[in-house]
Amino acid sequence: MGYAEALLARDYGREERSLQKKAKRKGLWGSVGRTLGGLAATVLTGGAAAPWAVGLAAGAGTFAGGALGAAASREKLKGGTFMQEDRASLERELGAFGERNIVGGLKAGVTAGIGQKLELAKQARAAKLTDPTLTDEAVKAMGRGKGFDFGESALGRGIQKAKVASYPTVQRATLSPAAQKMASDPMGTMKEMKQANIAAEQLDLM
Repeated sequence: MGYAEALLARDYGREERSLQKKAKRKGLWGSVGRTLGGLAATVLTGGAAAPWAVGLAAGAGTFAGGALGAAASREKLKGGTFMQEDRASLERELGAFGERNIVGGLKAGVTAGIGQKLELAKQARAAKLTDPTLTDEAVKAMGRGKGFDFGESALGRGIQKAKVASYPTVQRATLSPAAQKMASDPMGTMKEMKQANIAAEQLDLM
């Protein structure tokens, strides 16, 4: 091997090792981002959310987190002198809109959606056993879920508490007990009122 070939081999080796380190770092950032994005998405859906909503939130959150993580790594895989095909292939795989993020988002969405569907079916069966008077349509509705169920999500509950806490103290004190309850827990109070109305209708039919 001549002197020129030795220098070329040295430069190639350096660039290869550098590319491997950059790809590893970019892949790690993307993986962490996908995990955090998937977890962050859970605050948008409540326990009774529809499977499609849970799947959509998990998939979108995972993909977005991976894209942000890959971008945040600030590792550029393209450029250099050697291994242009390898660089392009790694970019397609590890980039913000690369295969890993797309596949990861799809897998997270499908897994979360199926898991939610099974959980809702379990809750519907338990509700039917607890209250045999529930109609088949009511049980099916429980199994389908209700959109994102944002009101019962972690973020939704946090917003409700923040709104109640922002009310002037004097204003809260002048409210009737029923109004105070509605202000502190609007979703829970509405559910109780609905259940009371259903019970009253059932008594009328007897």
